[in-house]
Amino acid sequence: MYLYKIGVAFMVLLSMVTYANAQKVDYGVLGGIVLSHPKGVNNLTGFTLGAKTSLAFRNAPSHGYFDAQLKFTLRGWKDDIDETDESGNVIGTLDESWKTYYLELPLHIGYKLNLTDKTSMFVDIGPYFAVGLFGKSKAGDYEIIGNVFADNAYKRFDWGLGGNIGIEYDHVQVALGLNYSMMSPTKSGGYAWEALNLNPKDRSFLITVTYMFN
Repeated sequence: MYLYKIGVAFMVLLSMVTYANAQKVDYGVLGGIVLSHPKGVNNLTGFTLGAKTSLAFRNAPSHGYFDAQLKFTLRGWKDDIDETDESGNVIGTLDESWKTYYLELPLHIGYKLNLTDKTSMFVDIGPYFAVGLFGKSKAGDYEIIGNVFADNAYKRFDWGLGGNIGIEYDHVQVALGLNYSMMSPTKSGGYAWEALNLNPKDRSFLITVTYMFN
């Protein structure tokens, strides 16, 4: 927790310094698809919606930049579990799903390469920080946990590393991204994670579209 707070404070300070020295500031809104793929379980398709600001280090067609986003994101995972009768006999399978909703703050450093008057290619990398807002788990039509963060199953905070590569045409950016969590998301003793031999550390693939108001 202390490392998380130090990291957030450092990146906020870096953002302020970068903003103060930026040559050009652009803003935009974004949305996209998130494919969560934690190890040992099945994929879950979610979404992300938010806003971003991009701060150019110099006023030139090709330039380095600092990128900050604030996003509302659905992550999670799915799995198949046995359905049993009152005697413990297996009578089928149920689709188990864990859906977690986060407020995410990615802070990236990148480079934009100008290709034509309206077209650029960009790549960026950096950390992200996230706070869990709410989430639930279900097996078929049965609710397992009503709020995975409040009910001692998932940790409230998460952080990791991410990157994007994409194309910008005029005001529109299309990007492919990858986020990799550096934390185990689960609370020991809060749920039967050890018995289930699960540690669903998040790995997410993203496809996003951004409209920039520059």
